Parts: sequence; C-alpha cells; structure tokens
Amino acid sequence: MKILKFFLMILVAPIWLLLTVFIGIFSLVISIASWVFCIIAFILLIVAIFFLITETIKDGLLVLLVAYLLSPWGIPMFATWILSKFIILKEWLTERIY
Repeated sequence: MKILKFFLMILVAPIWLLLTVFIGIFSLVISIASWVFCIIAFILLIVAIFFLITETIKDGLLVLLVAYLLSPWGIPMFATWILSKFIILKEWLTERIY
C-alpha cells in the first residue's frame, strides 16, 4: 500500500506543481487587473452620471452596468471565485495524496 501511495505521489507531483505555479501567476494577474478595472469603473461611473443628467437614461444605465461589471464585485470577483476552485483542488490533492 505504501508503494502505491509513493507512485501516486510521483504521478501527481507535476500536476500539483503546475497548480501551484498557475495559482501564483493568476493571483498576481487578478490583483493587477482588479486595480486597473477599478480605475476604469470609476471613470465609467462619472461618465454614467454625466449621461444620466444630460443624455438618455438608457445610455446612463448601460454605462452603469459596464462599470459594475468592471468593479471589484463584477468580473474580478468571478475570476477570484474560479481561482479559489483551483486552490481547493490543490489543497484536496495535498490532503489526500501527501
């Protein structure tokens, strides 16, 4: 049984290493993208308020929707949720195999 577990550890080690590198790189990418998206969302919020006051309400609401998607509660949160699933997979591999 110990020999089987040893071979399983050898087979899973590259996957575990790839998951570790993937999580590190993409957490950095998500962090940087979140800052950039937050700045763009703030600019779009100002544009949306301008549209709501001067232009049509439909255009203002559309820009508000895009600003929400770019805000920290939109696309960056979804990317963080997906990354958390990979972290859970890595922790499950660590717990079950190692």
